Amino acid sequence: MLNALRRSAGSWLAKLLFILLVISFAAWGIGDYLGPSTDTTVARVGDTEISEREFTNEFNRQLEQLRQRFGGRLDRETAIGLGLADQVLSRLVSRRLVALEAEELGIRIGDDLVRRVILEEQAFHDATGRFDRQRFEQVLFTNGLTEEGYVERLRNELSRGEVIDAVVAGAIAPAQLVQSIYRHRQEERIAEILYLPLTKIETVPEPDDQTLATFYEENNERFERPELRRLTAIALSPQEIAKDIPVPEERVREAYEARIGQFQVPERRRVAQLLFAADAEEKARAAAERLSTGAAFDDVAEEATATGAEMTDIGEVTRGDLFPAVVEEAAFGLEGPGTTKPVKSPLGWHILRVTEIVPGSTKPFEEVAPEIRQEIAVELAVEDLFELGNQVQDALAGGSSLEEVAESLNLPLLQVDAINRQGLAPDGSRVSDIPDGGFLNEAFSLPEGEESLLEETPEGGYYVLRVDEIMPPAVPPLDEIRDEVAMAWRGEKLTELAEQAAQNIAASISGGATFESIAAEMGLEHRTSSPFTRDTHRPGDWLPSGLVGRLFNATSEEVVVQRGGEGFYVARVTEVRDADPSSASEAVDGIRTQLEDAIRADLEMQYIQALQNRHGVEVRQETLRRLL
Repeated sequence: MLNALRRSAGSWLAKLLFILLVISFAAWGIGDYLGPSTDTTVARVGDTEISEREFTNEFNRQLEQLRQRFGGRLDRETAIGLGLADQVLSRLVSRRLVALEAEELGIRIGDDLVRRVILEEQAFHDATGRFDRQRFEQVLFTNGLTEEGYVERLRNELSRGEVIDAVVAGAIAPAQLVQSIYRHRQEERIAEILYLPLTKIETVPEPDDQTLATFYEENNERFERPELRRLTAIALSPQEIAKDIPVPEERVREAYEARIGQFQVPERRRVAQLLFAADAEEKARAAAERLSTGAAFDDVAEEATATGAEMTDIGEVTRGDLFPAVVEEAAFGLEGPGTTKPVKSPLGWHILRVTEIVPGSTKPFEEVAPEIRQEIAVELAVEDLFELGNQVQDALAGGSSLEEVAESLNLPLLQVDAINRQGLAPDGSRVSDIPDGGFLNEAFSLPEGEESLLEETPEGGYYVLRVDEIMPPAVPPLDEIRDEVAMAWRGEKLTELAEQAAQNIAASISGGATFESIAAEMGLEHRTSSPFTRDTHRPGDWLPSGLVGRLFNATSEEVVVQRGGEGFYVARVTEVRDADPSSASEAVDGIRTQLEDAIRADLEMQYIQALQNRHGVEVRQETLRRLL
């Protein structure tokens, strides 16, 4: 047999088959090795590379930390949109640049220093303040790090610190600059203020046709109507389907029995407590004895608190609210209102008074049956909708229109004549029967004439829609919105007249009139503010942010006018209080620290930029886009 195989292997047919086999291997796999390989470098820093794996690990680690901070509500796309990828890459490039510089400078971080830093890190300590190996591993796991990776990262950070600390060591904020900033921030002013509301302008003229037409043309964009769309949709709602689903009485009653705890209202008791120390058993028993002979609880409590006991009105509680358990058992062990015997707990000796008992109750079946029946029907409807959704999808895939599908499956057809992105009709009313979820986003992302896919709603329903017509943004003709344009013109005219009146008041005050006399003459309110700084003032001081800025730029004689709320403020500075840096060392130190931190950050940024220019950084955008 072997000889026969050898003879066959030497024939021309066998050789031909062997050649074909080699060719097939080349076509299937060898080409992958001989052809160009996919670049896995995200960035080149000098002669080194930042790999896909390094970037991805750091990105995922940072993303997980952000998710923990935001309660898990941050998805990958949102994080990328917020610039996390750029931040991660910038951080990796910065680390690599400083690592290259540290290597050139001959900086080496020994194992002893790394070990000491790890042992001193409080995040790795147990309750006694000692290094805990298990806690160390848990922290690394939570942050997505291996021990080797963390040690390497720590070593790099320590060497980075050596380099950066040397660069920013001279970051000292000049004392004169610190004091100037303190004086600027803490300078206080007091102002006299008068308020002119728009309602004080009693007469506003009516616009003539030419005035209205001119205003309409000059403010065209104010009256533009948003894009509208005409839609046709099939919307399958569990609540609507549930209306036609019968639910047997037996199933409703079974659900009631299974969920009886949801319909029970627990017993409630109003409780007060007299708590004695753990070594005051005799005092507690003496107080209980007095209570048992008819003494008033408040009297006994008053005497006991004078000797160190604590009286607490706990209020209304249910089982599970009191701690420890022995205290709760005592309070709920009374058959009616009254006081308990002394009860020992780790907290001390308790005497409890129950003044009111509200018995527990259970909602009867008849009261909650409609609610249970509706919930069951909706659950059944969600199951039915899955099958119905498949039928709709199959019919649409077969070429049927929405109208044909609705008719064949006996489904309601939702037709919307005009709707904007906010779900409003042209008259401003909300369009009803629009499914929840991404219906409007889908409706305004499709081109005219296109249908969406079958989409699921948050409550388990489905919808599919078609954009029948797109009505682009447009400004209605003046005749259609004459009243709206006239109202807008009157509003601007009212503001203009009020501002002119405020300017006239300011001129009168500058000419010698007093705030009091003008306020009395025009029936206006006026007041003197509390001292305020550029950043802080009392809410009731009539100091909108724009007015504060103007008052700090004004001289003591200047009267300023500022729009605010539904009117105008007229104000003048009456007192300037300079800040004294020598009387606020803590605040001055805080400013110095802020400045020096900013100077260090600026020096570090400039240093990193210089390293980048020297070593060179090349970001592979194509690789980065593929990863994201």
